[in-house]
Amino acid sequence: MASQKVLLAFSGGIDSSYCVAALRERGYEVQGLILDMTGDREFIRQAVARADSLGLHHEVKDVREEFGKNVIDYFCSEYLAGRTPGPCTVCNPAIKWRYLYDSAKANGIGRIATGHYFRTESRNGNIFIRQARDKSKDQSYYLWMLPQEILSVALTPMGEVIKSNIPNPSGTARPRESMGVCFLRGGNYSDLLSRSHPDHPSCHPGPVIDRCGKPLGRHDGTAFYTIGQKKGLDLPPGYAVTGIDAPGNRLIAGPAEELFADTIILAKYRLFPGWEELASELRLVIRGYGVNPEGTCTVKEAGGQLTVRLQKPAWAPAAGQPAVLYSGELAVGGGFISGYY
Repeated sequence: MASQKVLLAFSGGIDSSYCVAALRERGYEVQGLILDMTGDREFIRQAVARADSLGLHHEVKDVREEFGKNVIDYFCSEYLAGRTPGPCTVCNPAIKWRYLYDSAKANGIGRIATGHYFRTESRNGNIFIRQARDKSKDQSYYLWMLPQEILSVALTPMGEVIKSNIPNPSGTARPRESMGVCFLRGGNYSDLLSRSHPDHPSCHPGPVIDRCGKPLGRHDGTAFYTIGQKKGLDLPPGYAVTGIDAPGNRLIAGPAEELFADTIILAKYRLFPGWEELASELRLVIRGYGVNPEGTCTVKEAGGQLTVRLQKPAWAPAAGQPAVLYSGELAVGGGFISGYY
C-alpha cells in the first residue's frame, strides 16, 4: 500500500526539519512548500538547500503580494489607527495555512502539516485546537481562526515535542522565532512605520495629556505606543498610557490602576462548534503588553459581538489585540478586542 502524502510548510529551520523526519517515521511521504512572504532571498536559498539535503521534494511559492496586503498592511494600519495588531493570528488563516491547504488540494495531497507547536482534539465531530505539550512553545493562541476544513486534514508533528530535546542539525537555515514578527527581521516596528508611512500624522510628534486635557509632555508619534506603556515617555510616577487618540495624534496618560478591566468586548470573533459544552470552565488569554486575567470568565453573544466578563480583571488590554478563550487545554474560540471596561 502506498504511503499517504502530506504537504509540509517548510522553512529549513530546526522545527520544520524535525517535522520531515517525524512524519517520515510515521510512514508519510512528505513534500515541502516554502512560502516566500517577504522577499528574503537568503532565507529562501537556505531553505531550498536544506530541503535538498533532506531529499525533500519541494515547491517555492511567491506570496509576497498577498502577505503584504493581508498582513503587513493590516499590521501598519492598526498601529496607525491607535490599535495593537496580532499579525500571526491574521497570517495563519489568510496566508500560511490557506496556501498550504489550497496547494495540497490542488495536487491531490490529503494531509497538511506545519512546525507549529499545538495539538488537535476531536469531540462530537468537532475539531478543537489544543495546547502543545511544551507550554513554553505553545502556539495555539495564534491558530483559533483556522476553519474546520483545514483542521480536519492537519497533522501536528510538534504537538507532543519538547523543544529543548530537539538537536540543532548542521545545515539548518537560521532559526526564526515562530512567535515573533517575521517581517521585521529583528527590527523595531516603529522603524517600519516611519519608512512606510513617513507623512502619516500618527508617525509625528504630538502632545501627551491627561484625561482632563492637561499637558504632560510630548510623544514621538501615537503609532509607536500601546496601552499600558511607560517606556519612552516622561510621565508622572505611577502613570502609563491609558488612551490613544490617533486622529488627534494625542496620547492620554493616567494612573496605571485605571487600566484594570473586568469586561472585554470582542469583535470579529469565532467560536468553535460545540463550545457551549465547555462554557462552565472558560478562561480568557490575552498575550501582549498587559497582564493576563486570572480565573474563569463568562461569555455572552449579542449584537454581533462577544462580551466576556472576567472573574479577575485584566490589566492593560488594548483595542485590536487577539484574545482567546480556553477550556483547560482546548482553545474554544477567540476574537479581537474592540473595547473594555
